[in-house]
Amino acid sequence: MQTKLHYAVLMAMVLTSALRADDAKLRDLEAHLQSALTQIEMNIASSKIAEYLDKKLVEKERDVAKDLDPEALRLFSEASKLWRDYRSAQTTFEADLYRGGSIRPLVHNRTYSRLTQERLSALEGVTKP
Repeated sequence: MQTKLHYAVLMAMVLTSALRADDAKLRDLEAHLQSALTQIEMNIASSKIAEYLDKKLVEKERDVAKDLDPEALRLFSEASKLWRDYRSAQTTFEADLYRGGSIRPLVHNRTYSRLTQERLSALEGVTKP
């Protein structure tokens, strides 16, 4: 179980290091997670980060979609749905490794956040020619 706890801490550190310097809200949410003293507090704080990043993703997807022609929009919408299905399945898989443990929600939220952050980064490079 000690190794699993180390894994969760490592995941938190990876996401923290990937934070954008201009996102004060995300830094505050991460600081709250880092200062959490109980597993319940960590689970709640990580959930708030996941929710925040998901809202940012929705905003970014809207931003990308507004410049697309109908066919590109259809393809982007399909890709976004498939990506969300992937995120859901991968998050479920990684969290299930901790089935029955109180750390499971933290692992779920951190995986969700990590994948969402990766998608946000990927969409940064999407521009209409």
